[in-house]
Amino acid sequence: MDYASQTRIKIWGTAEVIDDDPRLFKQLTDLTYKGKPERAILFHVEADINCLQHIQPRLATKESDSIVQPLRDRLAQLEAENKALKRPVAVSTR
Repeated sequence: MDYASQTRIKIWGTAEVIDDDPRLFKQLTDLTYKGKPERAILFHVEADINCLQHIQPRLATKESDSIVQPLRDRLAQLEAENKALKRPVAVSTR
């Protein structure tokens, strides 16, 4: 699941046990190894990319920090400005 790009890949498979296929066994044989294959398990793997419609976008902390930090900085600036504006103003009696 890749939340940032809203991509989900389903991977599934089946296994097939093969007891007698000399051609396949020849392909699987390692000539430097003394053993001979007696059977093979052949995996059939399939995949599908799902519809992104129902995948909620999410960001990793590092990614969200780079987006949120400028907003935090601006908020701090505005809070400081607001605090300064709320200070009582000295009134001159001249």
